[in-house]
Amino acid sequence: MINITVIVEDARLRQLSAELEHRLENVLDVASHGVERRAKDIVIQKDIIDTGATLGSIQPEPAGRLARRIGPSTVYAIFLELGTHRMAARPFMIPALEEERGSLIAAVKDVLNG
Repeated sequence: MINITVIVEDARLRQLSAELEHRLENVLDVASHGVERRAKDIVIQKDIIDTGATLGSIQPEPAGRLARRIGPSTVYAIFLELGTHRMAARPFMIPALEEERGSLIAAVKDVLNG
Protein backbone atom coordinates (compact mmCIF):
# COMPACT_ATOMS: atom_id res chain seq x y z
CA MET A 1 0.00 0.00 0.00
CA ILE A 2 1.25 3.48 -0.87
CA ASN A 3 0.46 6.36 1.44
CA ILE A 4 0.57 9.91 0.16
CA THR A 5 0.42 12.81 2.55
CA VAL A 6 -0.35 16.31 1.37
CA ILE A 7 0.31 19.18 3.70
CA VAL A 8 -1.27 22.49 2.82
CA GLU A 9 0.17 25.48 4.58
CA ASP A 10 -2.63 27.92 5.21
CA ALA A 11 -0.28 30.91 5.47
CA ARG A 12 1.28 30.12 2.09
CA LEU A 13 -2.15 29.76 0.47
CA ARG A 14 -3.16 33.18 1.83
CA GLN A 15 0.09 34.65 0.50
CA LEU A 16 -0.43 33.11 -2.95
CA SER A 17 -4.02 34.30 -3.00
CA ALA A 18 -2.97 37.85 -2.09
CA GLU A 19 -0.27 37.83 -4.76
CA LEU A 20 -2.72 36.59 -7.37
CA GLU A 21 -5.28 39.22 -6.39
CA HIS A 22 -2.62 41.95 -6.57
CA ARG A 23 -1.57 40.85 -10.06
CA LEU A 24 -5.20 40.72 -11.22
CA GLU A 25 -5.84 44.19 -9.78
CA ASN A 26 -2.89 45.45 -11.87
CA VAL A 27 -4.35 43.80 -14.97
CA LEU A 28 -7.70 45.48 -14.30
CA ASP A 29 -6.00 48.85 -13.85
CA VAL A 30 -4.25 48.53 -17.19
CA ALA A 31 -7.41 47.30 -18.93
CA SER A 32 -9.65 50.01 -17.45
CA HIS A 33 -7.23 52.72 -18.54
CA GLY A 34 -7.18 51.14 -22.01
CA VAL A 35 -10.98 51.32 -22.16
CA GLU A 36 -10.84 54.93 -20.96
CA ARG A 37 -8.36 55.91 -23.69
CA ARG A 38 -10.29 54.11 -26.41
CA ALA A 39 -13.67 55.54 -25.33
CA LYS A 40 -12.21 59.06 -25.32
CA ASP A 41 -10.73 58.46 -28.78
CA ILE A 42 -14.15 57.37 -30.08
CA VAL A 43 -15.86 60.41 -28.55
CA ILE A 44 -13.37 62.67 -30.32
CA GLN A 45 -13.48 60.75 -33.63
CA LYS A 46 -17.28 60.70 -33.76
CA ASP A 47 -17.41 64.37 -32.79
CA ILE A 48 -19.70 63.59 -29.86
CA ILE A 49 -18.17 66.44 -27.88
CA ASP A 50 -20.37 69.40 -27.11
CA THR A 51 -19.19 70.86 -23.82
CA GLY A 52 -16.53 68.22 -23.17
CA ALA A 53 -18.21 67.20 -19.92
CA THR A 54 -18.83 63.61 -21.02
CA LEU A 55 -15.30 63.27 -22.38
CA GLY A 56 -13.85 64.53 -19.11
CA SER A 57 -16.09 62.27 -17.06
CA ILE A 58 -14.80 59.03 -18.60
CA GLN A 59 -12.62 57.88 -15.72
CA PRO A 60 -11.88 54.43 -14.28
CA GLU A 61 -12.32 53.90 -10.56
CA PRO A 62 -12.27 50.93 -8.21
CA ALA A 63 -15.67 49.33 -7.70
CA GLY A 64 -14.75 46.68 -5.14
CA ARG A 65 -12.35 43.75 -5.11
CA LEU A 66 -11.31 42.85 -8.64
CA ALA A 67 -13.81 45.29 -10.13
CA ARG A 68 -13.58 48.60 -11.96
CA ARG A 69 -16.19 51.13 -13.00
CA ILE A 70 -15.32 53.27 -16.00
CA GLY A 71 -17.34 56.52 -16.42
CA PRO A 72 -18.84 58.47 -17.97
CA SER A 73 -20.64 60.17 -15.15
CA THR A 74 -22.68 62.79 -17.00
CA VAL A 75 -26.42 62.27 -16.67
CA TYR A 76 -26.98 62.32 -20.43
CA ALA A 77 -24.14 59.95 -21.40
CA ILE A 78 -26.53 57.00 -21.47
CA PHE A 79 -28.60 58.80 -24.13
CA LEU A 80 -25.50 59.37 -26.24
CA GLU A 81 -24.53 55.71 -25.87
CA LEU A 82 -27.94 54.15 -26.53
CA GLY A 83 -29.84 56.89 -28.33
CA THR A 84 -33.40 58.03 -27.75
CA HIS A 85 -36.56 58.05 -29.84
CA ARG A 86 -35.39 61.46 -31.16
CA MET A 87 -31.65 60.83 -31.46
CA ALA A 88 -29.62 58.01 -32.96
CA ALA A 89 -27.20 56.18 -30.69
CA ARG A 90 -23.60 57.34 -30.75
CA PRO A 91 -21.98 54.52 -28.79
CA PHE A 92 -18.50 54.96 -27.40
CA MET A 93 -18.30 52.88 -24.21
CA ILE A 94 -19.59 49.59 -25.62
CA PRO A 95 -17.22 49.69 -28.62
CA ALA A 96 -14.31 50.61 -26.35
CA LEU A 97 -15.10 47.70 -24.03
CA GLU A 98 -15.45 45.31 -26.96
CA GLU A 99 -12.11 46.40 -28.41
CA GLU A 100 -10.28 45.89 -25.11
CA ARG A 101 -11.98 42.60 -24.16
CA GLY A 102 -9.47 40.33 -25.94
CA SER A 103 -6.48 42.01 -24.32
CA LEU A 104 -8.07 41.74 -20.89
CA ILE A 105 -8.89 38.06 -21.31
CA ALA A 106 -5.36 37.32 -22.54
CA ALA A 107 -3.81 39.21 -19.62
CA VAL A 108 -5.99 37.39 -17.07
CA LYS A 109 -5.05 34.05 -18.64
CA ASP A 110 -1.37 34.98 -18.43
CA VAL A 111 -1.71 35.79 -14.73
CA LEU A 112 -3.59 32.58 -14.00
CA ASN A 113 -1.19 30.43 -16.02
CA GLY A 114 1.96 32.16 -14.79
